[in-house]
Amino acid sequence: MSPPTAATTGRPPCRRPSQPLSTVSSGISGASYYTGTFNTVNRSPDGRYVAVSSRGNFYLTWEPGQLYWQPHNRAVARRIQNMGWRADGGLWLLVRGGGLFLSKGTGIVEDFEEASVQSRGFGILDVGYRSKDEAWAAGGSGVLLKTKNGGKSWVRDKAADNIPGNLYSVKFIGDNQGFVLGNDGVLLRYVG
Repeated sequence: MSPPTAATTGRPPCRRPSQPLSTVSSGISGASYYTGTFNTVNRSPDGRYVAVSSRGNFYLTWEPGQLYWQPHNRAVARRIQNMGWRADGGLWLLVRGGGLFLSKGTGIVEDFEEASVQSRGFGILDVGYRSKDEAWAAGGSGVLLKTKNGGKSWVRDKAADNIPGNLYSVKFIGDNQGFVLGNDGVLLRYVG
């Protein structure tokens, strides 16, 4: 019986501790080889993955049925902070310094356009979609942003302005339950 593969399990390939580490050229200028660590890894509801390299100079994607992760050059000049999936199946991309980009179209594409955000120069660290139209973005110094048009424009939610800390993660569990996690025990709850 042959061992399970990515094509049969529906999960990205992983190296077993007993397997020798093989280095594969990424074909990416500046990356040379994609050994090292991921800064972030996010999974879509349909099983696709996007991972950002620890240096933020490229990202990798994986879809069910693929045998290997696929490397992609970053589409913008600044280093990537985080990436994830929109509710419509497209990608969002955050760069260091507070930039937010949305992919043109859905699925895994390499064409992004910048969204207008008012991050006050603080980095945005995560984005969470409550629906196809409404999403929230969180970041340094209590930055909390909201969109009601799928990400075309973002406005600052001033309710978080007095929080003395960073907001790291935005998660929605259904349409009416969501949370934002920050440092020093900060936990915000979405109340609609």
